[in-house]
Amino acid sequence: MKAVVIEIHKNYCIVMTGDGQFLKHKAGVGSVEIGDEIVISRVPEARIARFTVRGFAVAAAVVVVIIGGIYSYRYLSKFYPVGSARELAEAEFNYKDETQTEAVVTEEAEEAAAVLSESEKGAVDEVSEAGTLMYEKDFIIGEGIGVEEFISDLYFKYETFESDGEKQILVSFKNASENLSFTGSADIIILFSDGSILKEVYIELVDFGPQEEKEEVFTYEEDAVTIRVRLDGGFN
Repeated sequence: MKAVVIEIHKNYCIVMTGDGQFLKHKAGVGSVEIGDEIVISRVPEARIARFTVRGFAVAAAVVVVIIGGIYSYRYLSKFYPVGSARELAEAEFNYKDETQTEAVVTEEAEEAAAVLSESEKGAVDEVSEAGTLMYEKDFIIGEGIGVEEFISDLYFKYETFESDGEKQILVSFKNASENLSFTGSADIIILFSDGSILKEVYIELVDFGPQEEKEEVFTYEEDAVTIRVRLDGGFN
């Protein structure tokens, strides 16, 4: 009968027959190799074991499962170490603690950002209230001289006149916009020839609505030569 060599020893080898028998067969060293198919006599010297084909398949499957399980355990243990129940509980606690810590840090960062946002908003509000210089110009004062200027949609004019023996200046502003209000202020500064200030008049223009007008009258001295107009603010 034919059989396949599966083990080689000094003076014999182990073969497996087609019907699943494991037999001991005389063979010198070097005469056969594992995997060789040889012909043996029908009456072997020693019968090692006999399995049915079905039994051999089941045994092979068991071996594969055991070996696969051992390999999987060793491989997975590199990435997922298995410890005692206490170690697993501590690991879970540490994970939750780290998660909570991260949540606290994130919440604190969001609060700090909100505070910063409020501070920045406050700074912007302060700048808006203070306004930005949108116009500044010097004019020569002279009796009877009138000046008219359009500053964006804001109409400005001034004129000088004399009343009861005093030199006076009339300054007026008008919002020429159809739908926008103006918020800001105007500084009217009267200067001497050397640049020193004789008088400064502050005119507040808060929520200065469309088509609204405002005017101020004040006196000045004959030695004054310049009127300086500064306008801060903007339309909204």
